[in-house]
Amino acid sequence: MLGTVHLVDDDEQVRRSTELLLRTYIYEVPSYASGNVFLADFKPRPPRCALINYGMPGYSGIEVTEAIRAKGWRVPVILRSGTVDPKEGVALAQAHAVKFLQKAYPPDDLLVAVESAIYKRDWEPLL
Repeated sequence: MLGTVHLVDDDEQVRRSTELLLRTYIYEVPSYASGNVFLADFKPRPPRCALINYGMPGYSGIEVTEAIRAKGWRVPVILRSGTVDPKEGVALAQAHAVKFLQKAYPPDDLLVAVESAIYKRDWEPLL
């Protein structure tokens, strides 16, 4: 395995297609239908990142990212959305995540973002 991508998205079809793509490239992909389930089940062990949908019922992607930081988990987060204006998305990413992807992005953009997030040196785990 190249690493673990924790996938959080309320859209089952999007979640399944993203899982398939990432597993094809030898990533382990635990997936979660909500931010609440992710926060309850997440085990922070490297190498890993989180790919989180911005607009979800319950906890939004920003709220999940803020909860990750509040818990002291040093997990690189990639936010993605189909509804946020790309300019706003870039600002969100700069404030809360390492990358923002506007759906529908090319698969290569996702793979580059995941690889960059997982192997970014300043995201070493807290001991």
